[in-house]
Amino acid sequence: MIAWQNKKAHIIKFVDGQRRRMRLYVDACIIKKIMPSICFDQLLYNLVFRRHHYYDNSDRVITNSLLIEDAKTVICKDLAELDFIAPTKHGLFTTSKEYCKLNGLNRISYSRTIMQGLHYDEIKKWYDPNKSVSDNLGYAKQNGIKISLSTLRKYCLQNNINLNPNKVEISKWYNPNLSVKDNYNYAINNGIKVSISSIYTYCKKHGIKKNEGK
Repeated sequence: MIAWQNKKAHIIKFVDGQRRRMRLYVDACIIKKIMPSICFDQLLYNLVFRRHHYYDNSDRVITNSLLIEDAKTVICKDLAELDFIAPTKHGLFTTSKEYCKLNGLNRISYSRTIMQGLHYDEIKKWYDPNKSVSDNLGYAKQNGIKISLSTLRKYCLQNNINLNPNKVEISKWYNPNLSVKDNYNYAINNGIKVSISSIYTYCKKHGIKKNEGK
């Protein structure tokens, strides 16, 4: 962003904690809206330019791959999908007053909806639907992505994504002729995620005798 001091302009770069990834995505949307005929290479160049001049990327969080994905996503959007957005010097974006009035939308609530949609677009870039929410949360932490487990759960529920696609019901593999420990070892050896306490609870719930499932 540009700040003025003693009648001179100074560039103050966005730093960690100022939602740099989200800001760049919004930048891409605004650029496409300003120049509808822009091609992928031009949009990507603009994002690289903005990253270099307006964003502190000393931690290398804003990778080339991230910019490429942003450009790919935005370049495919119709202009109608960008009508909600208008540039602002104060925040990430502001919703268009005319658009909201024309469509009978409350600007505040609609801004929140759009913000959530933009956030979910960011999550979609790295979230692996073939892994559990916990595994994806672990990936996020390892890659410096700040997000909560509850946010990932909401993202999955709203996008019909299985919270734990690798979960296999105990009833489908449990062998009552083996002990709980042997069943637990079977599960671990076959990549089935389950706790030994869950197996005990299953046995109790289904009346499996202690000498058959301990």
